[in-house]
Amino acid sequence: MTTWLALLGVGLAAAKEGGKTGKSETGCTSCHGAAATPSTTVAFDVPTVLVGPSELLAVTLSVSSTDELKLGAGLNVSATGGTFSAGVGTKVSGGEITHNAPQAFVGDASMWSFTWIAPMDPGTYTFYAAGNAVNLDGTSSNDGWNLAPDLIVEVSEDCIDVDLDGYTPCGGDCDDEDEDVNPAAIDIAFDDIDQDCSGEDNFDADGDGQDAVEAGGVDCDDDNDAIYLGAIEIFYDDIDQDCLGGNDFDADGDGQEPVEFGGTDCVDTDDAIYMGAPDPLGDGIDQDCAGDSDFDGDGDHFDSIAGGGTDCDDTNASVYPGATEIPYDGIDQDCSGADLDDVDGDGAVGGPGGSDCDDEDAGRRPGLAEIPYDGVDQDCTGTDLTDVDGDGADGGPGGTDCDDQDSGRTPGLTEVPYDGIDQDCDGLDLSDIDGDGYSGGLLGDDCDDEAADVHPGATEIPDDGIDQDCANGDLVTDPTEPPPTGTTGTIDPPGTTDPTDPTDPPGTTTTPPTGAEDTGGDPDDGGEGCACDASGTPGGLAWVAGLWALRRRKSRAA
Repeated sequence: MTTWLALLGVGLAAAKEGGKTGKSETGCTSCHGAAATPSTTVAFDVPTVLVGPSELLAVTLSVSSTDELKLGAGLNVSATGGTFSAGVGTKVSGGEITHNAPQAFVGDASMWSFTWIAPMDPGTYTFYAAGNAVNLDGTSSNDGWNLAPDLIVEVSEDCIDVDLDGYTPCGGDCDDEDEDVNPAAIDIAFDDIDQDCSGEDNFDADGDGQDAVEAGGVDCDDDNDAIYLGAIEIFYDDIDQDCLGGNDFDADGDGQEPVEFGGTDCVDTDDAIYMGAPDPLGDGIDQDCAGDSDFDGDGDHFDSIAGGGTDCDDTNASVYPGATEIPYDGIDQDCSGADLDDVDGDGAVGGPGGSDCDDEDAGRRPGLAEIPYDGVDQDCTGTDLTDVDGDGADGGPGGTDCDDQDSGRTPGLTEVPYDGIDQDCDGLDLSDIDGDGYSGGLLGDDCDDEAADVHPGATEIPDDGIDQDCANGDLVTDPTEPPPTGTTGTIDPPGTTDPTDPTDPPGTTTTPPTGAEDTGGDPDDGGEGCACDASGTPGGLAWVAGLWALRRRKSRAA
């Protein structure tokens, strides 16, 4: 601080220690620059521009700058008449006002106050002022200055100060014949005289800003400036500071005095707390001053969690630890942390919106393995499992699927003949395709199971190339005659192949009936003959019989 003040003294020396005069009209051109600087502003401030002869006029001059480098100021003021009286920081030199010492900015401005005594001669008088703003660099360079707008003051005979109290009617003197009455006088309360020219007598003797009750005001004690309407009330001192009346021992105004002073109000700072007040239990406040637990709002003998207890809903007497839980109602009656929505404890939620179809049975829930045909929906899909293989037909008791483990067996499927499997679930395999009462296939005796007129015992039509009675060939009346055109009703000679017969693969030979011998000569067996007796091989006989039947059917089809 000492260093800054030292610098300020050096810098402000550029504002001319002791001040200068004769610059009020021309500016500070000799020291602070050839031209005025727009960043510097100089302005007059007066309460009136109309005064009487010899009247005192308070004048304020401000010097400010928008340049942050400017830190202090000086001034020079002159007038075309009258007399100046110096104020703080100023002096009169050559009939003009100048700074007694440079003055630092407060914020961005410096304020100067002084007094002008109007001349006796009525007329118009002009005030001139120049102000400079300096930067504390110890020189006059880079400083700024400017002129104030001229101030015009009129001195009028109508504003003569008759009582010589320094104020004229033009200056606000409401009684210019009484030197004790002027704007600066102290108003004596309740004397019906407006000493300070405020427009009325003083009815505020204690100066607290409120007129006394006796004068129509609201101040209940106009001798004490701490007592007035709206003052802060200090309770229990038996003084009505706020002029509201009432009991000074009832701070909250609830009609009860505090227990500390023999009353029944347990908290005298809250008008909702007093003996007999409604007590919204559970809020931790003893409104009724009963002194009992305030955390059992529902009376179920369990304090609320907010009050350090275990009752999870202190507004419902049916909710407390240990209460009977009602499932699926969205209420946690037993304060376990959640409503009961899994009665059987199987991990699946029951009730409305749940997925457990029977929440009383842990053996029924989504995802369990279904036991078929037991009439119980274990996996909660909506039905019992009655179609294990998923072929659309129910199995089990009362079902129509004869094998519910095989989707290839179900009513309505196409039957595959002679395979020993009942695909269409009609009770047996298909072995009589033509419905002539005789089974076909390798183990049947119907030599053509696709023709109902061909079967053992059928009437044989001779020479038609068809073995109707399955008696090992067509009945031929003349063996020398060739079979009918387009038929191959005869069996290939033993040991040969029929190239037109698709049942004779290349490289095979036709095997003669039981007891016959292959005499050789069949091109397929390389011309080598063999003597093979199949009579000792039952499986071979069955194969041969089936093959012959198959060849006869194919021959007839050709």
